[in-house]
Amino acid sequence: MPFAVFRQHQRKLLAVFAILAMIGFVLSDTLPRWMNSGRSEKDTVVADLFGKKVYRSDLAQVEAQRIRANRFMAFADRSGMGNPNYFGGTSRDELIDALILEREANRLGIPDSAEFARRWVDRETNGVMNAAIFDAILDRFEPKVGGEQLLIDLANQIRIRMARDEIALPIVTPLDVFRNYRDQTEKTSFKVVPILAESFTDKVGDPSDSDVADLYEKYKDVLPDPKSPTPGFKVPRQVKVEYLSIDVNEVARKIKAKLPEEEVKAYYEARKKESKDDEFLMDRELPADLFKGAPELTPVRYIPFALQRDTMADALAREKANEEIQDMFGAIRDEVIDKFADAYREVEDEIAEAKKEGASTEGRTLPKPEDLAGVAKKYGLAHEVTPMLDRREAEHYGRISEAQAGTGRSADTKKFAGVAFDPKTQLFEGFELSEILGERYLVRKIADSPAHVAD
Repeated sequence: MPFAVFRQHQRKLLAVFAILAMIGFVLSDTLPRWMNSGRSEKDTVVADLFGKKVYRSDLAQVEAQRIRANRFMAFADRSGMGNPNYFGGTSRDELIDALILEREANRLGIPDSAEFARRWVDRETNGVMNAAIFDAILDRFEPKVGGEQLLIDLANQIRIRMARDEIALPIVTPLDVFRNYRDQTEKTSFKVVPILAESFTDKVGDPSDSDVADLYEKYKDVLPDPKSPTPGFKVPRQVKVEYLSIDVNEVARKIKAKLPEEEVKAYYEARKKESKDDEFLMDRELPADLFKGAPELTPVRYIPFALQRDTMADALAREKANEEIQDMFGAIRDEVIDKFADAYREVEDEIAEAKKEGASTEGRTLPKPEDLAGVAKKYGLAHEVTPMLDRREAEHYGRISEAQAGTGRSADTKKFAGVAFDPKTQLFEGFELSEILGERYLVRKIADSPAHVAD
């Protein structure tokens, strides 16, 4: 029967088979190209892992994720160290390791959800991290990234770190990864011979005093630059600052413990009334425009106070803490810092005017300030005086180096070094800084040495 059907329709079937053969011939060459059309010619294979090819673009995705997660932890690290590689580096070897450990994390069932990341961050920051601080950190990201995306990035890097630190290392050692990578990619081997400078010093000899003097004269007016192949002996501009500091979070915790319930509830009602977005709205069961022209007939359902109580108490306590600190800093500036700065400016102007008129300046000396240790003790503040710092040192001087002018957050706002080295910031003039995790500073510059040739 099948053969009879074929004989009856053989012309049509042969034509169909011929067309299918031609299509197969054409697609045998083009189909693989279509399947890989999403990758560019530069998207080369960098490794073979678990029977699959790993492309450069795959590593780029892991790299972008790790950079964002590392940047978040650099801001959130309360130790002040700001480790730029909290979750690891971004070399090709390290990113391939990350893919291996990601698979291990999957096998172990370590979660990769945003909620997992939230709990981990809360534990790592001892409960300090809240929505306001998280949003403030987000604002410092360029290019911008969504909060949910950042939490997913963190979750994956956390699970990779857990697999590496707690489980993966006994199973897949760095040496195993290195050998595997070398077996797949090594095309040339090298032998390295160290060449020690000490081996040649006896052939050069010690420089004469005149050689040293000539070198100094040649570069004495050049500022040191680590990127320059030549030395620089000019002393860069240096400043010394004295500052008082206090942790807003600690003040807020003490205030929160004493907040009356009625005050927190009144704050909740005021915030709910002033809110212009959906911050306090529950998911609507009914559409807002259910009754055309009469929106008041559609009930509005707010999140109950009981569910918002802790959030409102945190926000109210933080507001009160900032107000309390602002009043404290204002009093210190009025009573001590600005009072002395005004007296210093007055004598400074008198001396300058006398010199201008050719009059004697004898008996006119600039006043010397008392340190702020007594003030710090009176108000319960931390007190520190820095050594003389050049601009580069100031940009990395502890937690205060990340503090910004004022209490707002903006990419254009100057940090500590920018304010301290600003020509408009005068000696003994007070200025305030705030650090993203809650530390606030009242600072004054007590010494400013211009760039000069060393004696």
